[in-house]
Amino acid sequence: MPKIKGTLLSIAKQWIKEKGKEEEILASLPPKTKVIFENPIPTKFYEIKLINPLLEAMVKIIGKGNEAILNEYGAYEAERISKTYMRFLLKFVTPEGLIKRIPIFSKRNFTPGYIKINQLKKGYAVVSLCEFKGGKLFCPLITGRLRRTLEIIGAKEIEVRETKCIYRTKDDHCEWEIKWK
Repeated sequence: MPKIKGTLLSIAKQWIKEKGKEEEILASLPPKTKVIFENPIPTKFYEIKLINPLLEAMVKIIGKGNEAILNEYGAYEAERISKTYMRFLLKFVTPEGLIKRIPIFSKRNFTPGYIKINQLKKGYAVVSLCEFKGGKLFCPLITGRLRRTLEIIGAKEIEVRETKCIYRTKDDHCEWEIKWK
């Protein structure tokens, strides 16, 4: 059963509050998701099936039906995470160095599944998310998180494009092509 860490729920709660939509989102959530959302425990892992209604509500209420709002939320996640345990690393790492470390960081936030670096050279990478079936709404979120993390460390002209998806194109994993200068 796929799970994500409560830290990410705390970040989601803050983003929703900043958007002024907390009450509306809370009112739309099923009871079990509502309980988790109201008081997420940062160190605990939560089943994705209980969290997906939160992402769906974010799309419906904040994004007015447009899943691209999760790109914005993913960027917000990256921003918040960059101010925690990653803040020192991000001051000194290159984009290539950061991408090499993504598999390590991802283990802190979701399970099961893993991130694999398929290609990595200066200004270009292909990254796969394997064996994590969290739902189609995680893909735009990850796209936004990847883009913003690279911006934070100073990369320019960033392009992040999902080229394979277990949900949209029925591939066996999700994959992103990343370009930067």
